[in-house]
Amino acid sequence: MNTPNTPHIAKGLDRVVVLAAAGLGLLTSAGAISLRFGLLGTGLLLTAALIRARTTFSPRFIVVLITSLSAAGLLEALGGERLQLPYVVAQLFVWIGLIVVVALALWNREFEAIRSRSSQWSFAAVAALILFAGSAVTLIRLYLGSPLTFTPDENIYAFQSTYVFDDFRGIEIQAWLEPFFRIRQTFVRDGFLSGQYTPGWPAFLALLKIAGLAEVAGYIMYSAILVALTVWVRMLRSSWEVAALAVALAASSYDFFYFNTSFFSHGLGALLGLVATIAALAASRHSGLQSAAYWAIAGAAISLMATVRPLNGTIGLLLLVAWVIYSRQLAFRSVIGSSLGLLLFGVPLLVYNHFSTGDMFQFGYDLAQEGLQRPGFGTRGSVGFTDSGASLPHGWDFTPWDGILNLFEIVGGSLLSFWPGGLIFVLLAAGIDRKQIHWSAAAPWLIGCLSLPVAYALYAFGDPRMVVEALPFAAGGSALWAAHSLQHDPRITRTLIWTTVLLGASVSIGQIFQLQGNFETKRTYIEMVERVREERGPLLVFVQEAQSYSAVEHGLEALFWFNARPEKKVIVGRHVDHLRPYIIGHYPHHQPLLFFAGAELPGGAWAPGRIELLAPPAQEPPKEVNSQE
Repeated sequence: MNTPNTPHIAKGLDRVVVLAAAGLGLLTSAGAISLRFGLLGTGLLLTAALIRARTTFSPRFIVVLITSLSAAGLLEALGGERLQLPYVVAQLFVWIGLIVVVALALWNREFEAIRSRSSQWSFAAVAALILFAGSAVTLIRLYLGSPLTFTPDENIYAFQSTYVFDDFRGIEIQAWLEPFFRIRQTFVRDGFLSGQYTPGWPAFLALLKIAGLAEVAGYIMYSAILVALTVWVRMLRSSWEVAALAVALAASSYDFFYFNTSFFSHGLGALLGLVATIAALAASRHSGLQSAAYWAIAGAAISLMATVRPLNGTIGLLLLVAWVIYSRQLAFRSVIGSSLGLLLFGVPLLVYNHFSTGDMFQFGYDLAQEGLQRPGFGTRGSVGFTDSGASLPHGWDFTPWDGILNLFEIVGGSLLSFWPGGLIFVLLAAGIDRKQIHWSAAAPWLIGCLSLPVAYALYAFGDPRMVVEALPFAAGGSALWAAHSLQHDPRITRTLIWTTVLLGASVSIGQIFQLQGNFETKRTYIEMVERVREERGPLLVFVQEAQSYSAVEHGLEALFWFNARPEKKVIVGRHVDHLRPYIIGHYPHHQPLLFFAGAELPGGAWAPGRIELLAPPAQEPPKEVNSQE
C-alpha cells in the first residue's frame, strides 16, 4: 500500500542507485576493486533497476536500449577478438550495465533543482563552465606531475618541433651513429635523423615553445575545442543550454581529457575540423565575397589538417565537397574560395615532403616504417631494431576481414567511449519508442561521424584513438539530439543528461587514477637520469634494454624524451656494444653512463631501472666508424 511519502522515497532510492552506479564505475575503472566484484555489483544494480522498471517503462524502450548498447559492446568485442576476449566482454558488461542502470532509474524521474538550473544557462554560465573545465584539467595534470610525455608518438612530435624551423630535414648525424640514435618512427636520409610525422603539429609546438607555452599546449587545445564546439552548436541551435550540454558531454570524457592534454596531435586536428565545419556552415549562409572568404577559411583549415594527419585532411576534403553539393552551394565563389584555402597549406606540405623524403607525394611514414603502414591491404606491420641497431621489420598479412574487424573495433569503441554514459543510446531508444527519429535531418552528422571510422578501417592499426577527432562532433550531435527530446520531456531529459555526465565523469576520474599509476612507473626513469645530470653535468646515456613483455624498447623510447629537449644536455641512444667507445669519444664533454631498463610487466608496469657510470676512453676514436665493424 502506497503512502504519501512513497514518491519521495522512490526518488531517494533512485538517487542512491545513480550514485552507487557512479561510484562503482569510478572504483572499477580506477582498479580499486577487481573486475569480478565490478561485475557482481553491476549485476545487482541492473537487476534492481529492471525489477523497478517493469511498471514504469515501455517494454519496447527497455528492449531497444539494451539491444543498442549490447550491439555496441559486441562490435568492440568482435574488433578486439585478437585481445583477451573474455576480459574485453567483462569490461563492456560493466560499462553497459551501468549505463542501463542510470537510464532506467532516471527516465521517469524529475529533479526540480536540475530542471531550474539547467534551463537558466547563459553566455556567462557557459564561459564559466569552459573556464572551470580548463582549470580542472590543468590542476589534474599538475597533480599527475611532469614530464607530460612518455609515449613514442609524443616524444617524436616534441623531437620534430626542435628542428622544424631550423632545417626540417631533421638533425644532422654521421652515418655510423644511426644504430645509436634511431628508434621506431624515425628515419635517416642523407645524413639527417627525422621523425615520421607531417610538420603541422610539430610546427605548432615550436611556435608555442617560442612563446614559452609548449608545456601547456594540451590545455590550450582543450579549451579552444570547447569554445569552437560552443560556437558550432550555437550556430545550429541558438540555445545556451544545448551549448552547455555539448561542453559538459565532451569535457566529461576521459578520451577528450587524455588526448587533448598531451603532446598528441589529435587536439589540433579536432580544432581544425571544427573550424572547417563552422566556416563551411557560415559560407552556406552568406553570399558574395563574404561567402567566398568563409569557403577559403574552410579550405585552409582542411589543408592545415592534412599537415597534422594526412588521412584526416583527405577525409575533410571529401566532406567539404559533399557539403558544397548537399547545401547547393556549387558556384564560382565556393570553388575558388575553397581551392585557394586548400592550396594555402597543401603546397607547403608537398614542398616539405620533397625536402624531407625526396618525393613530394611520399610521407615520412613510408621511410620510417619501410612502407609497412600504408593504408590498404597486404603486408603490414612495424619496423623494430636488433640489439646492434639494425632495422628489423615485423609484418603480417592485413586482409579485408581484418579491415572489417578494425571497423567493428573503431565503431564499437567510439560508441561506448565518445558519448559519456551512453547518452546517445538512451536518446535513440526514446526516439524509436516515440517514433520521433528523423534520419534525413541527421544524415550529414551521421555521414561525418562515420567517415573517419570507414577510412581507418583500411589502416592496419585502426582503433578508437585514430578517430578521436570526431569526439567533439559526437558530443555536439548528442546535445542537439537531446534538444529535440527537451521539447517533449524537458525535465526528465535534463535529469537524465546531467546524471549521465556525472557517470561519465566518475568513470573518467577512475581512468585518470590508472593513468597516474602508469605515469609513475615511467617517470622513475626520467628522474633517475635527471638526478645524475644534476650531479655530473651533461650526460651520454646508453640504454640497455631488458627482455620486454611486449618486445618493445620501452626504456629507450621513454628516455628519448631528453633528445626532444636539447636544453637538458642529455644525449640518449641504444647501447651498441662495439660502438660504445667511439660514441664516448665523439661526445667528450658528456659523462657516459649505462642505463639498464627494467622489463615491462603484465598490466603496463615496469621493473626498476639501474644506472652504471662509465669511464671515458683512454684515446680519441676515429671520426668515422663503420657500424658493422
